[in-house]
Amino acid sequence: GVYLEDESVESISVTSINGGPLVVGTEVQIDAVVWAWNKHADTVDFWHAPLSSTITNWVLIRSVKPTKSLSLNTVSTRFVLEDEGDNAVRVVIRYSGFPLACPGGDFDDVDDLVFVVGSGGGILAATYDDTLKAPKCSSVTRACYAGPSLLKSRGTVGLGEPNAPNTIDQCEDGNEGEYLVD
Repeated sequence: GVYLEDESVESISVTSINGGPLVVGTEVQIDAVVWAWNKHADTVDFWHAPLSSTITNWVLIRSVKPTKSLSLNTVSTRFVLEDEGDNAVRVVIRYSGFPLACPGGDFDDVDDLVFVVGSGGGILAATYDDTLKAPKCSSVTRACYAGPSLLKSRGTVGLGEPNAPNTIDQCEDGNEGEYLVD
């Protein structure tokens, strides 16, 4: 695949709706900037998992269709934080198919963002966590953001995604097509 031609996740952020810290019971919004090849065939799936055990149990929050083809799209959903400690959100952009936490399609991109739920405040940019193998905000904030410097591209498409695949369970991205075209 080629960067900025095929499906890709470009950034993920998690922000509290009320402007307060990310604490249990807070409604948050996940915003993802994705490159969609075809607004009719592509779907963005939002997933959440508490990281309190060795098994990651992904729960589907919502699936959203991008509004534009061959373009960057900002897609969003909301959910309520239920678990204290490390939490992860996963954004999947997939070409066709059904929602799976690790779809494995040739044109699919899967990226995670890890953040802490507890007490605190402020906005924090994620850094790559070598142990988790994904971007992580290491302290409690009101927002956590992983941008293109961490998530740009998909797998080996184009110049390749930094620290690919950027998923806590090594779910691999598809490597077919062209970046920001498909």
